[in-house]
Amino acid sequence: MIAQIFDANEVDLSCHVAALRRAFHETPWARQIGVTLTEEFYRWKYDAPAGQAKIAYVMSGEQPVSGVSAFPMTFELPNHELKRGWQIGDIMTVPEMRRCGLYGKCLSAIIEQLDNDLLICFPNDQSLGSIKQLGFMPVADVETFVRPIMFPVVGRGLADVSELGFSDIPSPPSTAFQSSSVHKDQEYLRWRYARHPVFRYQALGGSEGLAVTRAFRLFGVNVAIVMEFHPTEGSWSLLLKKVHNWARGNGMVASFLMANWLPVKPIRSGYLFVPSAMLPKRQVLYVRYPQGRTVHLHWKTQIGDWDGL
Repeated sequence: MIAQIFDANEVDLSCHVAALRRAFHETPWARQIGVTLTEEFYRWKYDAPAGQAKIAYVMSGEQPVSGVSAFPMTFELPNHELKRGWQIGDIMTVPEMRRCGLYGKCLSAIIEQLDNDLLICFPNDQSLGSIKQLGFMPVADVETFVRPIMFPVVGRGLADVSELGFSDIPSPPSTAFQSSSVHKDQEYLRWRYARHPVFRYQALGGSEGLAVTRAFRLFGVNVAIVMEFHPTEGSWSLLLKKVHNWARGNGMVASFLMANWLPVKPIRSGYLFVPSAMLPKRQVLYVRYPQGRTVHLHWKTQIGDWDGL
């Protein structure tokens, strides 16, 4: 069985979603990701601002039984360089075809076609072996911090996505590219958050910078997840205050920051570190540089870089 690569617009999304549902229905996180296993979600995801996604399949007849996707992104590299690359995801094999090396064939096929480009991935434990074997290196561990919200109240309902004003929000404050990261301009932010077909997000900020938040149900209570945090210089506490006020006004009991960088130690704003052992999945950014070269760059990442939340 060989792996074939398709452009996203060549793929039957109904078959794609059916294969993903078969692959993930018994996993511990099946309930959480089930809401995204729809044709509408993948039609959105695979039509990113940087272009159309590619998908590698191993087929049984006309049905995919294993697959890997790569959707295009733009990255900021040191010295103000912007570079097009890809995020690897949607790694799946249906249960009856596992342990046959099919996922490795799909991943190898994607890498062979995109060997001149930068590739990133947030793998889970099941896919990590092949990711490492094929030249991906861990570059950033997404750390998690939580701050209890004292006396949460319900002052208003959750804002609808049509009211967020994503069409008017600025790009994150520009800084000299001394680290590598996902490039986020207005077009990207509108696609990633305003046009998301499943989840709703709130844009917060102004002169303090930009934060994007999302309500999340955890252990039966509502919490706030900070997807994007881009304060202007010296304004991190003011921007966090807006996040906390939004969370409090929507009856949330805690706020989560998830990033490998923050402008100050979160403990100064009442946040506590959450060990990765207490999380359902450790989020680690892996990077494969063009032609599998060994490069040493510092990467900045946060939970919004991964489409899973």
